[in-house]
Amino acid sequence: MNTTTDQKIEILLLESLPENIELVKQTLDQTRFLYNLHTTSTISDTLDFIGKRKAYQNKAKPDIILLNSEPSSDLEKEIIKTVSSENFSSIPVLFFRLRNNHLEISKAINKKIKYQTVQELNIEYFMEAIASLKKFVGSLDKCADQNEYD
Repeated sequence: MNTTTDQKIEILLLESLPENIELVKQTLDQTRFLYNLHTTSTISDTLDFIGKRKAYQNKAKPDIILLNSEPSSDLEKEIIKTVSSENFSSIPVLFFRLRNNHLEISKAINKKIKYQTVQELNIEYFMEAIASLKKFVGSLDKCADQNEYD
């Protein structure tokens, strides 16, 4: 489907299995949003990506982080600690499961929001929210740039 948005949504996926990465791509392709999917296979690589360290220095800041796992307290704490810093507090972290070749979001967290569900959530809903936020922040950046030169 993948038809229209003003900007691509930058997605960071923590996943080590190629077949799961492909399934996530297929799910995202069914939305109407353009995206760049970046993958990491370990939590340390994910944290390096977020912090723009090592091989990830020139990568774009993710708009959303997808973790294919059940939310565990240690993983959750480490990710929340990192994304709670001032530079990353707007990045939502979505925990998902792959069931019957379908992506189910089980939990969405960031510094200010903690949402947990036992139902399948529609990825389109989250992509819409991320696209809207990205557009809004972009308009704020343009306003700030214009005011800087006034």
